[in-house]
Amino acid sequence: GAYEFNPLFFTSITKVGDNTRLCWFDTPAGMQLQAAPSLASPVWTNMPVAAGANCVELPSVGNAFFRLRIP
Repeated sequence: GAYEFNPLFFTSITKVGDNTRLCWFDTPAGMQLQAAPSLASPVWTNMPVAAGANCVELPSVGNAFFRLRIP
C-alpha cells in the first residue's frame, strides 16, 4: 500500500524583541502548532495560530519544545 507523507518543518526560528517567531512552509487544514515544557514525559498543548498563517510569535517564557501536527 501507499504511505502518504507531508513534510512539515520549521523554516525559521528568530528572536523578535522578547518574543520568539516560528515560521514553517505549509499550513494544511487541521494543522496544529503544539508546545511542551519537557520531552521527558511530554504533555502537548495546542498553541493559537491564525487560520492559514505560517508564522506565529510566542512570548519567551523559558524552555519549550514545539511541533507541527496534522491530525
